[in-house]
Amino acid sequence: MVEHGNSEPMWVLRVSRAEQVSRRRELGALLTAIAGGVAAACTLAPRAAVTGPVPWATVQVAGTPRWWGTVGRKGKGVGEFDTPSGVAIAPDGTVYVADAGNDRIAVINPEGVTTGTMGRSGRRPGALSFPAGVAIGAEGVAVVADSGNGRIQVLIPVAGGLGRALPGDDTPGHFAAPRALAISPEGTLLVADSRHHRIVTLGRDGTVTEAFGKRGTRPGEFDTPKGVAIAPDRSVIVADAANHRVQRVASDGTPIRVWGRRGTRVGEFQNPEAVAVELDGTVWVADTGNDRIQGFTPDGTPRWQWGHRGRSVEQLDAPSGLAIDATGALVIADANNHRIHRVGADDLRTSR
Repeated sequence: MVEHGNSEPMWVLRVSRAEQVSRRRELGALLTAIAGGVAAACTLAPRAAVTGPVPWATVQVAGTPRWWGTVGRKGKGVGEFDTPSGVAIAPDGTVYVADAGNDRIAVINPEGVTTGTMGRSGRRPGALSFPAGVAIGAEGVAVVADSGNGRIQVLIPVAGGLGRALPGDDTPGHFAAPRALAISPEGTLLVADSRHHRIVTLGRDGTVTEAFGKRGTRPGEFDTPKGVAIAPDRSVIVADAANHRVQRVASDGTPIRVWGRRGTRVGEFQNPEAVAVELDGTVWVADTGNDRIQGFTPDGTPRWQWGHRGRSVEQLDAPSGLAIDATGALVIADANNHRIHRVGADDLRTSR
């Protein structure tokens, strides 16, 4: 069953009627100028902050960071994290981290140095509350699953590595703890709307074009989906966390394949919270409760494992975010160790 969500534009804000009219006119001009980019969850920032079209793209190909091993430790300073929950990689190899416990997005340059942060704690536009996921548009634009505030926001980098917000959806109830994001080659934005137990698709104008799933255990139903990725064949891979499984569904939510069950053996899961897909269709899963990463063939056959619980360089504690770079290496948000890993493709495939 396909359930359609609210189709209210993402740019509606709690402002005066005159200001709403003004912003709608500006948004219309903005969308015309973008010429095919994703416009999900965005409008003009305060007029002095934006001088031209928002830099955006349909999809960004991950670049290659030039560091290996781990980055970060627990804390609030630059280069420190508190429960990092999502990661994304820009074309130049910059890694963006949803630093959830610090209510910010951290920016790690290709050399592995944290150069700044975007966002701050709060509810106002540009402020974040437990950001759980991040995706990257053109020129460093960060689309953020602002989970604690129940909305999607867009942050534009400015001098010093900080960010300025394009206000996201401030309509109560539109999302409930959104956890992960994926941008399709066609320019739509997929959101794992975890507490509504569904996947929501936003079109280029920011409206809801599809919403599929409901709470349940049958194929095509979800219980607290926390990860989403788009496969090369345009199917959608979902980390169906509280059902302890992974699902592959069509873009309209039609079930294709389900794999996994609760457990600790190879191919079993405990609360998987993230997924990532390679160009050859290999699916990597953050098996969060089992403190490991599992790799599967496109048909769901388990092939590889990496990591186990601990604090050493090759150990994990509740991995919660995944991204694949241009070499096939995985970048992992190691949430309870408060750090980020980068693991090479060869290391992933030689472990079992």
